[in-house]
Amino acid sequence: MKNLFFLALLAVGTLFVSCGDDDEATPEDFITASIDGLSFAADTIAAISDNTFGEPIIFSTGTEASSSDVIGLNIPLSTPLNTPYMIDATDFAITFTDAAENAFFTVGEITVTAKDEEAKTLEGTFSFTATDDDDATNVREITNGSFKVTYL
Repeated sequence: MKNLFFLALLAVGTLFVSCGDDDEATPEDFITASIDGLSFAADTIAAISDNTFGEPIIFSTGTEASSSDVIGLNIPLSTPLNTPYMIDATDFAITFTDAAENAFFTVGEITVTAKDEEAKTLEGTFSFTATDDDDATNVREITNGSFKVTYL
């Protein structure tokens, strides 16, 4: 399951291709956080909208090249603004994979602070605790998370 989960994150990450005229203004996307007190800033961000589960969900991933850590944020577009969305260990709304390709289950929250369905942008904040699926002593604290993504 861990490998399937990682492959799904990787697939979403490779789907994002920027299209359009070079003169076109493109919003600056970002996914940043502190992981165990160290800065995380995604170098590669991918975001798509999918209706497979009956409502639009924005699946986004951010990968930091220097650490190979990957944060995934899977947010229903119907999420109310400025209302914390609590994540439990059975929910896949936040995902985390480290450089060793360990998949983690997460407990935390996401707050959507702005969304523009016409411009296809979503932004907000997040924090969570990530625990390795195979080693409960491998726990990572992700704090001060913020994001802005443009989705396809």
